[in-house]
Amino acid sequence: INQGLQDIAERALAEAVATMHATGGDIVMLDPTTGAVRAMASHRADKLSTVATALSEPYEPGSTLKPFAAARLLDLGRARADEIVNTHGGKWDLNGRKIEDDHPLPHASLFDVIKFSSNIGIIQFAGRFSHDEQFELYRDLGFGTPTGMPYPVESQGRLPAPRSWNSLTPASLAMGYEISVTPMQLAIAYAAIANGGELLEPAIVQEIRTPAGDVTYRHTRRVVRRVMTEASARAVRGMLRG
Repeated sequence: INQGLQDIAERALAEAVATMHATGGDIVMLDPTTGAVRAMASHRADKLSTVATALSEPYEPGSTLKPFAAARLLDLGRARADEIVNTHGGKWDLNGRKIEDDHPLPHASLFDVIKFSSNIGIIQFAGRFSHDEQFELYRDLGFGTPTGMPYPVESQGRLPAPRSWNSLTPASLAMGYEISVTPMQLAIAYAAIANGGELLEPAIVQEIRTPAGDVTYRHTRRVVRRVMTEASARAVRGMLRG
């Protein structure tokens, strides 16, 4: 933990909670090249709680999951960044479910689907996955399993297996619903986009020393798996900048 960054995180979180009249929030800051956690702040209405809710309380991540589908589609050769789909002017009926976009567009490329966070667009692009492929995408990112942080109450979140899905689950997952992740899980998944495609194990302990000063443990970078190619990570970084 970096003392300066921790102070910034705690102050920014307190200001955001007050401004948004929220009951709480979490901030995770980590080095995407090593997985080292540099700051982690949590705030809840129950100020007596000392639990790190960034590790223990999962939530539905919503549109923050869309870039991962884009990366996997690029890797599989199922889509191009400039490929265009019909986004129906921002309103679409999907098997009786009304899907709407905050930024209505008649058509959108995959780049613009991420840029404008189009629900209609990402559902259509993600429809190119089989159920198993879509499940494997989120499983590979570490969702549904603990990150490996040495913390006693880390939640694994929730990732339903395909056998429990209904007809609308693939669309829900594409928009980041019917799944829950912790802020730490999401931060380390985004680090893979930043570092060129490698999912890392997060670390909160840099080293351990004896009273005499001898180092008995030192953190080393640990790659869990590659979740996207460097080319796809680079393309998605461009979409996120957009």
